[in-house]
Amino acid sequence: MAKDGALKYALPIFSILIALIFADFSKAEENGGFRVEGNLLRDPSGRIIRYYKCRYRTAGTLINQIRGHYGGYFTNLEMESHADPWQTYRGNFGNPPPVDAGTREWVVRMVHEEKDWPLLSRLLSIYDSPKKEVIVKTRIIELTSERDFQLGFDASFSKTSSNNDSVFRAVDLTFSPEAYIASTLPGRGNFQGATAHFDNNGKTSAGRIGRGILDVRTVQTESENEVRLMPEIRAEEGVSASVSDSRQLPVSAKWISGGTVVGNATTFKDVGVTLWVRPQVIGLDSVVLDVSATMTIITPTTIEVDFGIQNPVTNTRKASTTVFLHDGEEFIFGGLVSRTQLVDQVGVPFLSDIPILGWFFRRHRTFSKKSEIYFHIVPTILSSRSHLELDGDIGN
Repeated sequence: MAKDGALKYALPIFSILIALIFADFSKAEENGGFRVEGNLLRDPSGRIIRYYKCRYRTAGTLINQIRGHYGGYFTNLEMESHADPWQTYRGNFGNPPPVDAGTREWVVRMVHEEKDWPLLSRLLSIYDSPKKEVIVKTRIIELTSERDFQLGFDASFSKTSSNNDSVFRAVDLTFSPEAYIASTLPGRGNFQGATAHFDNNGKTSAGRIGRGILDVRTVQTESENEVRLMPEIRAEEGVSASVSDSRQLPVSAKWISGGTVVGNATTFKDVGVTLWVRPQVIGLDSVVLDVSATMTIITPTTIEVDFGIQNPVTNTRKASTTVFLHDGEEFIFGGLVSRTQLVDQVGVPFLSDIPILGWFFRRHRTFSKKSEIYFHIVPTILSSRSHLELDGDIGN
């Protein structure tokens, strides 16, 4: 009897255990037609609901790219930006309540057929990848040549007091070149030029017509300068990057009220060269490179502001181009050429205009400067990191 009683209770318990072992728990939890099967969430029509957390692109960008290029490949696909389900999911299947509008930019909610997932996951891994970067190796070469020619005279004429038959006694003409004048300042060295001295002292005619002294001074300087800079610019495709070689030029200003200075200020303006690049990677080994350069120089001209303050005048030149290059291909970009020429003459009115003889009545200076900048550019494409892993489903 005891044995039969034990079997009587054992069989139902065993049946329950068998049923539990073989029971299908994949549909154990349902809410409003949404159901969880293992780690998958399905909507009432049986489509799978997934949430994808973006890594490098915003949700809107991914949705537009996949829909725009491959929308026709999917049977019944829904994609929208959504709040982060990892923060908001609490059993409200398929529709987690939004808590932060900012998270909508980085989470995509997808509803798709199960057969579409292999293609959809592949597209996500392709489009949600970091932008490629390009290293632009540059050599900035500036060639400068200068030529400065100066010619001047110092002349004097005098008659002795014994020549009482003349009212005209003496004349002095001073038209020394600037280089000679600078050499006479304290702490400067000797004049680095040529001086020719003429004097009729000791001639018999000197006592009769007077004594004349003439000093002819001339100097010419020529120089050539080459400056090379070799910076590297690392830029993300589609994003501009720049490199600059410049110095700051002080510019003064004053505020006046009722003829009285009530304030002053000094600002600084950048003078030099700036290079901008904006790469766009095409395919695997080509780059479309937008290049632009700006050169700002100081001109010999100055402008007078209040109370005799002299501020320099600057000149800005710009050049830009777009070029298609292969990875590692060289490109030379130029066009920033600056030429300056200055002719300065100071002399005696009318007399300095006399042909040939007028040179003895004036100071003459000719200054010329030419500056040209070249950019030697070589782009190198950096391989982007592969993005093959996907964030798990909501059940993970």
